Amino acid sequence: PVFASEIHRMADIETTLQRLGTLAGTRDAADAHARIFVGEIAQLRVRYAQRTPLKVFYQIWHRPLLTVNGRHLISEALAICGARNLFGELPLLTPTVSEEAVLQADPDAIVTASVDPIGPDNLDGWRRLRGLRAAREGHLIVVNPDTLHRPSPRIAEGTRELCAKLEHVRVAPRSRR
Repeated sequence: PVFASEIHRMADIETTLQRLGTLAGTRDAADAHARIFVGEIAQLRVRYAQRTPLKVFYQIWHRPLLTVNGRHLISEALAICGARNLFGELPLLTPTVSEEAVLQADPDAIVTASVDPIGPDNLDGWRRLRGLRAAREGHLIVVNPDTLHRPSPRIAEGTRELCAKLEHVRVAPRSRR
C-alpha cells in the first residue's frame, strides 16, 4: 500500500495527521497532535486578525527572483499574520518576478528564508535600494525554512516566527521619505 498526501492548506496538515494515525494504528496520538496543531494556528489567526495589514514580498530565491502565489502554503501563513502577498494573484505557484515589479509594489517588508542565521541571506540587493520602503525601514526579514517551507505540523512554529517578525514591522517607527 502507498499513502499519498498533497498539502495545499493548513487544514490539510490536520487531516493528513489523522489519516497517518489511522494507517499506523495510532489514531488517538495523531488526533491529539492534530488538535494541538489546529489550536496553535487558531490562536495565531485570532491574535493577528485585527492587525494593520502589511504588504509583503516573499522571496524564495534571489536569482532568478522567485516568489510564491496566493495558493502556496506560505501565503496562508502570511495571511494568518495579517499580511498580504504582493504577488498572490500570479498564476504560477512559484513565479519569477522582476526587481522592477517589487520596486513598483514597494512592500512594507521583504521576507526570505535561510537555514544559517549568520550566513548570507540573499537580501543584499534590496539593502542597496534606499528608495524601497522595506530597505529604508530595515524591514528585511529572514525566517527559518525548516519550519515555514515544509508542510508539516512545524509550520505552526514557522508561522509564529513570521508573525512575530512582521509585528516588529508594524510597531517600528516610520522614517520620512
